[in-house]
Amino acid sequence: MQKRLVSDLKNGMITAEDVLSLDGQLVVPKGVALTDNLIARLFSFDVFSILIEDEQLTSTIDDLLESPSPSASYVERMKASPEFREFKEEFKAGIEKMHFSLNALVEKNTDFDPNDLLTDTMAMVNNRTTPSSVMDMILHMHEFDDDTYAHSLNVGMLCNIFARWMRFSEEERELATACGLFHDVGKLAMPADIIKKPGKLTPAEYRLIKTHPLESYKILSNYQFPDEVKNAALMHHERCDGSGYPYGFTSEKITRFAKLVAIA
Repeated sequence: MQKRLVSDLKNGMITAEDVLSLDGQLVVPKGVALTDNLIARLFSFDVFSILIEDEQLTSTIDDLLESPSPSASYVERMKASPEFREFKEEFKAGIEKMHFSLNALVEKNTDFDPNDLLTDTMAMVNNRTTPSSVMDMILHMHEFDDDTYAHSLNVGMLCNIFARWMRFSEEERELATACGLFHDVGKLAMPADIIKKPGKLTPAEYRLIKTHPLESYKILSNYQFPDEVKNAALMHHERCDGSGYPYGFTSEKITRFAKLVAIA
């Protein structure tokens, strides 16, 4: 077996062990052949590296996955479309705006206006043909490292889409988008070597990482963010059964916007 960065994974590679999230949730089981969707799932759970079986063991599966299939032809058509190319450029610009915005929050830059980022992100979703097409394109932004900035942009757009499917009002959709965009700002207060560490965290490192929701809440509290946004940042790692963190809240105490961010 060998360790690979998630950004270097390819279709057909086989997981050599169960892949778990930072809070112990099963992301991908052992012995599964990776696909585009599974690789995107690893990104969404902030998994940076995994163990895979030796490549010679996966050659047959690679050959099979290279065979034409309806799903592959759909992906190729999508990636070749003008809409995808346009979205890709907007996504790249969006990551740069996320970088500026989140760092401005941490540095208490008074010139920062969160509404600018919110407006641009809403437009990235609203200007597309369907919410489903946006989800497809998000899942194929693989060339962008899934750091805090790209991850936050993804979650913001997914919260927007989920809120639309749940028939939230326009104002609530904006709130949901903002919750997704700013939920992880506290990670920027964490040591970079821990955030970007490949492989499993030590118990001490994991305890430190588990404080990032509270750090997010503290940072957002320095600004006039709605309570919904601050509480979503605080609670997005809580779980309905009480197994989450930082407080072990159960379902009735977790806000619906925090639940939305948790599944995005």
